[in-house]
Amino acid sequence: MAPSFNTHRSSPFSPERPIPCPQTWFDPILKDRARSFPQIQLRYQTELQNFIQDTDGVTVDLVDQVTGRSQQIQAKYLVGCDGSDSLVRSLLGIQVRGQRHLDWSLNVYLRIPNFKYLHRTEPAFRYVFVGPEGTWSFLTMVDGKDLYRLQLIGVDKSALETADKHGAHRHGRGHYLRLHSKAP
Repeated sequence: MAPSFNTHRSSPFSPERPIPCPQTWFDPILKDRARSFPQIQLRYQTELQNFIQDTDGVTVDLVDQVTGRSQQIQAKYLVGCDGSDSLVRSLLGIQVRGQRHLDWSLNVYLRIPNFKYLHRTEPAFRYVFVGPEGTWSFLTMVDGKDLYRLQLIGVDKSALETADKHGAHRHGRGHYLRLHSKAP
């Protein structure tokens, strides 16, 4: 039997292991903290075009996606948090190792009151759904109460909007669960 999430030791390399924090909660916390520094400007709907690093810092070329206006800014640092297709990584010449794209998935947020009474397993942070077709979904606790994220894996990209989310709920539990919201 695998050890429970509560028995994992803290890692000096990542805050994610001991205390998972969903991005839907972390981003507003990070945004509020960043706004508390007068020298920091947050830019949404802005695309990085290029950057040049020198001894003084980084010169960054940006385009406002709403107005189309180009702008160049100077900064001490540039942090690339732009995923596996990272332009920052690519412009730095850092190659992707391993498989570039694993699959498409669809996340569905569900409110499931009293979930612990709806199954026969021990309470867990994450549940894995396995059927004859293999692993098809994960159900992850989000708020420690009744909000969960159902991740449907192996979804065809073209079918993300038409995926049978309600059918997946029935497949997992044998009955209907109320859909809270979705975030592809």
